[in-house]
Amino acid sequence: MADARMDPQATKGDGIVWMTPQQYLDLTPDLKKPEQGGQAESLRESIARGEPISTPPSLTVKGGKVTEQDGRHRAYQLQQSGVGLIPVRVEGEIPKDGKLTSMMGGPVQLDTARLAAPKPWKDVARSPEYRKLSPEQRDAARQQYFDQVVAPRVGKGDRDLAREQFMGQTEFRRVPTEAEMREADPTNGMSTLDLARAGAGKAMSDLGTGVRSMLPAALGGTKPGEVDQMRREDAPLMATTAGRLGNVGGSIATALPAALIPGANTVAGAGAAGAVYGALQPAESLGERTGNALEGGLTAGGITAGARALPSVYRALVDPFRQVGQDKIALDTIGRFAKDPNVLSKPMTDLELVPGSRRSLAEVTGDPGIAQLQRAAQAASPETANVFADVRTQRLQARKDAVATIAGTEGEKQFFEAARDATAQRLYGEAFKVKPDPANVAKVAPQIKELLQRPSIQAARDDALKIAAEEGVKLTPKKLADGSIESLHYMKKALDSQISRAKVAGDSAQAARLLDTQKKLLGVMDTLSPDYKAARAVYAADSKPINRMEIGEYLSKKLFPALNDYGTERIRAADFAKVIQDGDKLARSATGHPGAKLADILTSDQMKTIDALAHDVGGEAAAVERAKVPGSPTAQYLSGKNAMREIAGPLGMPKSFAESVVANTLANRWVSLAAKPVEERIQARLAQFLTDPQTAAAAAARRAQMAQTLPMSALNFGGQRVLPPVAVGSGAYAANGQ
Repeated sequence: MADARMDPQATKGDGIVWMTPQQYLDLTPDLKKPEQGGQAESLRESIARGEPISTPPSLTVKGGKVTEQDGRHRAYQLQQSGVGLIPVRVEGEIPKDGKLTSMMGGPVQLDTARLAAPKPWKDVARSPEYRKLSPEQRDAARQQYFDQVVAPRVGKGDRDLAREQFMGQTEFRRVPTEAEMREADPTNGMSTLDLARAGAGKAMSDLGTGVRSMLPAALGGTKPGEVDQMRREDAPLMATTAGRLGNVGGSIATALPAALIPGANTVAGAGAAGAVYGALQPAESLGERTGNALEGGLTAGGITAGARALPSVYRALVDPFRQVGQDKIALDTIGRFAKDPNVLSKPMTDLELVPGSRRSLAEVTGDPGIAQLQRAAQAASPETANVFADVRTQRLQARKDAVATIAGTEGEKQFFEAARDATAQRLYGEAFKVKPDPANVAKVAPQIKELLQRPSIQAARDDALKIAAEEGVKLTPKKLADGSIESLHYMKKALDSQISRAKVAGDSAQAARLLDTQKKLLGVMDTLSPDYKAARAVYAADSKPINRMEIGEYLSKKLFPALNDYGTERIRAADFAKVIQDGDKLARSATGHPGAKLADILTSDQMKTIDALAHDVGGEAAAVERAKVPGSPTAQYLSGKNAMREIAGPLGMPKSFAESVVANTLANRWVSLAAKPVEERIQARLAQFLTDPQTAAAAAARRAQMAQTLPMSALNFGGQRVLPPVAVGSGAYAANGQ
């Protein structure tokens, strides 16, 4: 049997205190047979279905004495599941010393330190005292909080899972302090000029080290690991902007002799010189040196080629710094990934299937390439991932709100239940008072005789007496045998219990037989008492709004598990499909009525809401599946890649160049040198387009209507005489991995 557990919503509100199940039982009359009786059976059946206990036990306290209670069976079942502390709703005041007199007159001492609700972990984690603890002390505090606060409120069967979830969600990852970082940074205290000089000196030193790394150790060459050690020592310097700029300048200075090389101002000549200077950079292996030569040659040749395509270079450098250009880069990125390059020019429909749940561009278009981009963009940028996380949170809340339109509020449900029960009590009472017409009795006499011979009817007699007693109705075996409408009513209730037990036991055949018996019994009762039949019809009609709310509550509990209130939430498509795949089964589980049908209970608008939820969740899952394609291109360094494409296009380089390893590396250099803040803005704009299809479509429309013109700068190509050292030096800088 599943463990009994409390619905977390039941632990909230005024008047809630905490005590052990045994303390509660000590305060209330003894449960002589806690496992017997209709109430105990109904509760066990609910627990077996995995349903949480939604109403906490309660006590009424007057003058330090407990006068009323409701919840002994719940407290008992929670105790049997190993729950150490349970919420109790108290009407009245508990003395400050925690001493109470039970309903049986005995004294019971409560633990006053545990009566109040515990401080939530998030408040503990934010406290100054916790933040001052060492990592080891924080781990101990988390363990102590779980053992003293969480574990006592969870059944033994659920504790391992609860511990794993709690420890995983509260894990602390230590970040070095600023003082530690400053102490470990040798550049601390250096001026900008000093950093630039050191960067330039490093470039010159690297050239000598590179030459040494080509020689055997016996001839003064570098030792294994020496180059890597040098890089580690230089890393703090190269992490500064001034150090990197100085290193670029030093690299260019070391390449000044390249100006004397014939043909060095051509793409081929600059590429060859760049390859030589790249090969002269420090390397630990032949493979690394080959890579350096390739990167140096491509960088130098690319810079020289760029000088011959200045309009494109201008666009590549300017676009990332303008809003229009940033939109262009983001839209171009979407276009490159999209299977249909014109997808943004098509009408965008079904932007929200569920009010407030805005669908992503990948969902609205159904384009697998955009789905891959959506995945890659989140992996490449924490900021983009955060945008998607915020959207998922908004969508989750919108879905909760949609379910809430079916579930209603607890107050509404109580109102409808009270109104229905009051009407039913009156109508059934009136029906019980009317004696059946003798003609009707004679008409159904053969059916009654046949029913009385059924084992289920015979077994229902004892159950009927118990149910009546539980409801305070004095129903004797003699009265039960008189065939009155009231006695048959309780026989019908007894059959309800038998049907429920058969379903829980998985005996569908027995359940079907019992349903047939119940149907025939109701037919007899309706014939004997038209008033009873009318009362049942009114009860069924009055139950519809309640049943709708029960279905809404059931959906909410199944789709939004209570444990998710303390962590990241998301509806999984498989879980949603499992809940709604059989609507009538959902209706039966939610309402507890064997013959319940979803279409008979929910309104057409509510059915549309569930259908919209299914398509909304399914569409999101489908986009995730479409994105699972290995080898999809990266969404990093968008501004740098834009520069590579703008330069490569006019020079006739292949389109694949823009996504090559070399281009990725160059894009990385571009971003690290100058465009990181701009890159973040482009990533943010891309995230907005991916999460808001309407905005993306509007930007694409503006771009199509607006003729972009870039001012052509009058550049002096005579400066190409200084281009070779700049190109070759930059190639050396790139090859050196800075």
